[in-house]
Amino acid sequence: MEGNTTWKRDILLIPLIIGIVLAVVAYALPKFLDRGKRLSYTIDGPTAFVNTNTAGMVKIVVNGVETTNIFGYRVHLWNSGSVPLTAIPVRFVFEVTNTNFHVFNVSHTTTPRLEFGKIDENGSDASSKRFVYELLNPNDEDVLTFVTDVDASLSVFAKAEGLKMNFVQVSALVSALASEKLHDILVVATWVIFAVSLAITLLSVIVRLRNRPK
Repeated sequence: MEGNTTWKRDILLIPLIIGIVLAVVAYALPKFLDRGKRLSYTIDGPTAFVNTNTAGMVKIVVNGVETTNIFGYRVHLWNSGSVPLTAIPVRFVFEVTNTNFHVFNVSHTTTPRLEFGKIDENGSDASSKRFVYELLNPNDEDVLTFVTDVDASLSVFAKAEGLKMNFVQVSALVSALASEKLHDILVVATWVIFAVSLAITLLSVIVRLRNRPK
């Protein structure tokens, strides 16, 4: 009689154990995958659109300003974290000493292309451009193209509670994205293996309990 009671108790404990394990996995897995607030960017440039060394003293008028040089920059900015970023200000600073420095044009190419959200220019000055992004969901992207008349160094700054800025070299971008995906895949695979191993163990216990002599 005692053996029968013990067998029933052990059987009733198995769903409880499975429930506890599933609850732990459901709680812990998002923690492992959570990258928090992170904004990544690459900088490509400056690239000379007009080179005075080869084109000679060509004079171009852009927005009423006469110049002999035109340079382009391409900045790829994206939310590489796991949470949305709201009302996030980003400043693009050109390290110039020339007081005649001009940013002739800035264009945005966003992903998603439609319903991306507002991008307001607010707080720009003579040597920097500052844009406030209304909403950046995870993996939302903005590719900014700057056209200037000086080949200055470009830096990107942003600040928000818990935000981490992540500069990625253009040459390392593909491998960086692949590493992030590989990390997520390995974590999920580890938990799947753990869950399968646990299920096999529990099934073995059930089989042994059923085959116990009464």
